[in-house]
Amino acid sequence: MLATHEFLSPEECAHISAIVMGLKEFWVNRTSGLLPFYTLGAASYLDHSPTNEEAYAQAVQRYNPILESHFPKLYEQLLERFAEILKIPVVYAEGMALPGFHIFLSSIAFQYPMGSIHFDLQYQKFKWGYEKVDKEHPISFTCPIAMPESGSGLNYWKISPKEGAHLSALELEKLKQKHEQFYFPYKLGTLVLHETQFLHQIAPSKNLQPDDCRITLQGHGLVCDDIMRLYW
Repeated sequence: MLATHEFLSPEECAHISAIVMGLKEFWVNRTSGLLPFYTLGAASYLDHSPTNEEAYAQAVQRYNPILESHFPKLYEQLLERFAEILKIPVVYAEGMALPGFHIFLSSIAFQYPMGSIHFDLQYQKFKWGYEKVDKEHPISFTCPIAMPESGSGLNYWKISPKEGAHLSALELEKLKQKHEQFYFPYKLGTLVLHETQFLHQIAPSKNLQPDDCRITLQGHGLVCDDIMRLYW
């Protein structure tokens, strides 16, 4: 379900974190200013919708060049590491968003389970123009770049999209109550790979300090024509 792979050193994380913090002018607040939750980069789950597909394309055009110019080594390393892990060619999906960053600055609100409970079904939003598209084995991944002093992680339930994706919010909540909740702690610089799809949520942090922040590299992938294609 979840697999971990060593990826970045603490020194590399500190370097990347400093660059992310220096790019605040390009952060997008995703709560209309209510909470200090931001993204750096286009995100399909936020920027793409059936009624406004152009918004995602515009966000990709705006943010991909910024990410490419500031994190060239990171994106090269990410492809190389995934190729080692998956044993198949890996590229960034053409015309789609590069893996980007979630940024949570300190707020007492983030000590509570406020994150959406969801399945990663972003791949269903797109028309994949390839002969072979493996929609049975999509992946998602997270790599913590900076974490609160008390740590951070993922809440999850062993519920698959086939069991819960078609349910209403109320029905899904009832199903969730019948399953045990698990917690997966993150480790700085470690790549966390979702090898299967399951119900999950960003876990709240404890005892947040005023200067704490949580920065993670986020992305997804789908195998098309025997090549893993990464995107966000």
